[in-house]
Parts: sequence; structure tokens; C-alpha cells
Amino acid sequence: MDRYTLDWNGRGEDVAEEEARTVPGPPPGGSMGSVAESCEEGGGSPGRTGAIGEINPLLRRSPYRPATPRATIMPACSRLTLAALALTLSACGEEKPPEYVSPTGFQPFTYRREGDRITYTMRDVIAEDGPFVRYVTKQQVAPGGPVGGAINYTAARSNCDKFVFQILGEGDTVAKMDADRPDDRWVEIVNGSSATAALVTACQVAKKLK
Repeated sequence: MDRYTLDWNGRGEDVAEEEARTVPGPPPGGSMGSVAESCEEGGGSPGRTGAIGEINPLLRRSPYRPATPRATIMPACSRLTLAALALTLSACGEEKPPEYVSPTGFQPFTYRREGDRITYTMRDVIAEDGPFVRYVTKQQVAPGGPVGGAINYTAARSNCDKFVFQILGEGDTVAKMDADRPDDRWVEIVNGSSATAALVTACQVAKKLK
């Protein structure tokens, strides 16, 4: 009994051997059909059954298995279609975080580009007394690549006479930028950096606002 499966056929032969003799092969001049063909015809999966959806007669004779059809297996193309639809609905349901809006009505403009992928926008400039100015910038990376679509907001304050600045907050959303509270140390600019470009731009705009 150990060498047999539960699908004993009453003649002392292993079911696997019986199936190997009874399962019909591919039709003359053709094959059992590809997954794409089964998707088009709406049939089940090829394999141990005869015609599409037909149960092997051996399984009907088994005293240990009910003579009920196998569960229908969803064709590969249908599974892919449903997965794509789920991703589309998920993307449509996502809400974008709110954009930064200047309380003074400042009109944003692009002040720096790095190639075709990275864009820097001046979102706000607020002139303070003396040589000081506060400003908000937005760095955005074009879609695609390891960091595609990344966004970073920075609120900073600069001394336009000494060309130093301090970061007031950073984050990939306006809410995170507002909640961020780094140290208030002053940092010297580095030639050619995006921080330097932001400081120089903000100082130029602040002079026009005064």
C-alpha cells in the first residue's frame, strides 16, 4: 500500500502509471495550446485533462476523490489584467500633498536647473530688516531612475552681507518642512552649490522687495 497513492484503481497499478497511459497527447500536427490560446478560448489550464475543462476519467473512478470538476484556474492574461487595473486604481486614489503657497502672494519661479531632470523653484521670499531674508525653495527630480519623482522643500534664512545661511526646515512635503527644526547654526556658501544659487537669488529678490 505504501507504493500506491490514495487513487487506487483496483488493478494493483500506480495511478501515475495509469494516467500516463490514458491521458491523450497533442492532436496531430499541433500542440496542447499556449497560455495565450487558453486565454482567448476561455478554457482552463492544459495538462492532465483531455479536452479543455474535461476531467480525466481515471479521477472519476477513484473511490477517494469526488467526481467534481477541478477549480477553474484563472488564465495568466486575466491575472495580469486585474493586477494592472488594481495598480491603476491605487494610483488614481492617491492624493498629492498640498503645495506650498506664499502668505504674501509671491509668484514662484525656476531659478536653477541641473540637466533635464532636476529643477529648483523659488517658492517664497520674505525680506526682513537689515541684510536678512527668509525664503522657501523646492527641488524636484523628474520621474524615472532610482530617485525619480523625488521632492524636497527647504526653508532658509540668509545674511546677504556675509553670504551665510541657516536651514529653518526641510522635508519632502510642506508639512514635514514646517515640523522640521534643525539647529540654527550659520553655514558658509559653497561655490556652485544649489544652496548658493538659492541664497544669491533670494538676496537679489529681497533688494527689489524693499
